[in-house]
Amino acid sequence: MIQMNTLDELLTKIKETPLALIYLSQPACSVCLADKPRLNKLSLEKHVPLYAVNVAEVPEAAGQFSALTAPVVLLYFQGDERHREARIIDFNRLAAIIDRYRTALTKTETISYDDLFDQLME
Repeated sequence: MIQMNTLDELLTKIKETPLALIYLSQPACSVCLADKPRLNKLSLEKHVPLYAVNVAEVPEAAGQFSALTAPVVLLYFQGDERHREARIIDFNRLAAIIDRYRTALTKTETISYDDLFDQLME
């Protein structure tokens, strides 16, 4: 887990990293404290960088990401938000979604339009 201290630093990491998890939390949040180690473990298992932001210290991050509660977990793929979970996080679903995007990153096969239409005709 990599702690981000400014919004600009976080936005730069999102642009530079093909697949990333963002964790927005608050220090007095009991759910945040319980979820943090589980999310860190998931990040390590799935080899996805996890960028953590304390929204009490970086309040503009809460506004930028429309985080109205805590914790909020965001999955970014190629610079775009693709998944969001807030407060109650389903770690099994999050792991499955990470796997799908990880597969998309490693897939190099391209399909031509002719092949697509051939598949439709079958």
